[in-house]
Amino acid sequence: MKLLRLLPLLLLPAFVAGPTVPDASLDGLWLKTAIKAKGRGVNAGSGLIVSGSVSMPAYIEVVLDEPIADGAETTHYKFDVWVANGVGTYSKVSSGESDVVEADGTDYVVPDLNVFPTDGSNSLSIRATLLLHVKRDKNGTVTGATLSTLGGEVYFGVVDGLFSYGGVKLTGKSIAVDKLPFTPS
Repeated sequence: MKLLRLLPLLLLPAFVAGPTVPDASLDGLWLKTAIKAKGRGVNAGSGLIVSGSVSMPAYIEVVLDEPIADGAETTHYKFDVWVANGVGTYSKVSSGESDVVEADGTDYVVPDLNVFPTDGSNSLSIRATLLLHVKRDKNGTVTGATLSTLGGEVYFGVVDGLFSYGGVKLTGKSIAVDKLPFTPS
């Protein structure tokens, strides 16, 4: 009962505090990423449904997509997905965008990122909510980051020639631009 009386006081900071401050510190961050999908494939000819999975290494560049507006509560980023399209060659195959929500300066939620990675033989249409955890130096500059998936789905794909549906996980960590196996253009 005491808790119910204190509830308005506990909620007061949420209404008194200003909006979340937009944060451009992720701009230019690169992530070495593994995209792993598991689910079911449907053979269009026979109608048979089979289990399947695919793993697709990728690199994701985080790019500040829009100038930060006065009064903004989130920061709009673009996520460019690069995959190998031959031996030693990479290309940008997809871009998605999302309003990134800063939780506490170290954790960022990327809600509803929709991207379409393809490696030439397999392609995925994925939607995922991601968590970026960053490390900063004493000046507040991002020095490292890890990527994990809070939830994700393959709402359509083609894997090994089968129409594919299922779940997806993206995991990764930051990588310096000079350590990429390609030169971004």
